[in-house]
Amino acid sequence: MKGNPDTDEGIEARKAMETRQEQARRTRDDLINDILNETTVYIAGGDAVQGMLLETKVQDAAKACLDRLFPQFHLADSPEWHKVIERAKKGDGDALSAVGHKSDPDAQPVCSAILGFVGSGKKGSDVRKQFQGQNFGWPIDAIDGGLMVLVGAGMVQARSGSETLTVKKLDRKNITAVEFRQESIKLTTVQLIGIRSVFKNVGLTTLPGQESADAPEFIARMRSLATDAGGNPPLSKYPTTTHLDDLANRAGNDQLKAIFDAKDQLTKEIGDWRKRKELIAKREPRWRDLKRLLDHGADLPIAATVRPEIDAIGQNRCLLADPDPTPGLVDRLTQALRDALNEVHCRCKTAYQGGLAALDAAPVWQKIAPDQQKQIIAQHQLEDLPGIAVGSTEEVLGTLNTTKLKEWSNLCDALPTRFANALAAAAKLLEPKARPIKLPSGTITGDDDLKAWLGAAEQYIREKLKDGPVII
Repeated sequence: MKGNPDTDEGIEARKAMETRQEQARRTRDDLINDILNETTVYIAGGDAVQGMLLETKVQDAAKACLDRLFPQFHLADSPEWHKVIERAKKGDGDALSAVGHKSDPDAQPVCSAILGFVGSGKKGSDVRKQFQGQNFGWPIDAIDGGLMVLVGAGMVQARSGSETLTVKKLDRKNITAVEFRQESIKLTTVQLIGIRSVFKNVGLTTLPGQESADAPEFIARMRSLATDAGGNPPLSKYPTTTHLDDLANRAGNDQLKAIFDAKDQLTKEIGDWRKRKELIAKREPRWRDLKRLLDHGADLPIAATVRPEIDAIGQNRCLLADPDPTPGLVDRLTQALRDALNEVHCRCKTAYQGGLAALDAAPVWQKIAPDQQKQIIAQHQLEDLPGIAVGSTEEVLGTLNTTKLKEWSNLCDALPTRFANALAAAAKLLEPKARPIKLPSGTITGDDDLKAWLGAAEQYIREKLKDGPVII
């Protein structure tokens, strides 16, 4: 229809024609639909598809064709297989619950079919080709998920070259090159309980179905225990772990069976190694104290007596022997060092008190002010004599760490010189021009030698007095 009428009569005529046109269109469509819906749809083989509508018959026919081509597709028809893969990789023994399966893996249709096909050995590429092809048409997630669940459950073994792979090491990118085969070893419920019991002895709580996933962690904890149960001399040698290497080189049910067969040995080792670890933690600190005591007392007579015994402990690695070989040696060295400290401290105290008394009695000292005395005392490190604590081994070591025996002896020898220098400093305050002099040295064997030395000293002092006051 051309043009747009602008009169009432024209507008009404146009609407009437549009109504008749719409009615004709509906009649036409109904005729076409009736013709099409009367069409008979046949599938391969000549069977007609029943139904009222062509769309429904075509859909039913397509579904029937797909069912003929992939009759097992429905077994893997779930969008949740990616969750199965994620959970299986984490060692979840209940990963199939993501697709609604709560029983054993080999009872799940997808896993059962894969298990039967794998048999004595198939490549991952063969497994995918089989179940993506005719009769199945399964998605890759379902195929890979089924393989991972079976490997994790110990029902299928995965190998890449000579390496046996755990489910955590199974990489989907390389799964086509991995060889899968049914496990020939079957474990009973009693054996699995025994394996979980061994795992628990190292603090590993394993849920049913997770035994294979937890086996590497169990072996790692055993290695750690072995490392803590030995060491360098004087400790015992590290326990042998070649049997742990053998366990680590296995996988799946083969590995679990080996662990079960060795469970009595492993249980005993766990107990023994743990006791040795605790004994090392207890005895090593005392051994270190013993070595420190020997170092501090190296110049004492006791060192020659105890050193061979200490060396023997190291050479024979018998620190963990029963009874403990160190307490008696520690006590003997501690006592010897205690006596030496008390003796040298007593000598220092006597020298200090004597020097202080002589200083106080000196006329020069008495003439200077108290604040000057304090300053001189501080300058010559004569404020206080350090104290000592020798009650226990720890106190003896603490005292020696602060001041060694040799340093105490040096202090005793230095105190007279320090007091003499302090007195000279006091004299210099009174006589600023006074100079310290050193008297001539010599060997005196009798009265004649003494008279000769006194004469020489007098002459030397008189000569120096010509230049001003002297301090001797």
